[in-house]
Amino acid sequence: MKETTAVYPGTFDPMTKGHFDLIRRSAELFDHLVVAVAGISPKPTRLFGIEERIEMVKECLAEGGITNATVKPLDCLLIEF
Repeated sequence: MKETTAVYPGTFDPMTKGHFDLIRRSAELFDHLVVAVAGISPKPTRLFGIEERIEMVKECLAEGGITNATVKPLDCLLIEF
């Protein structure tokens, strides 16, 4: 059987319970999930830097016991990712 991989892009600024719920449900549907944290945001102001947001997502994955997901920075167009 072929493995399936999904990408969930977003700014996660800040990470919310809604984001986590989508990550959890996606991780159940796919063999591997890549959470792509966007460094470029249309918002004029950001609450957290890219590294802080990546760490927030990683912490949520660890606390939620999600082992089939990885977190990567997204600094290009999604199609190029």
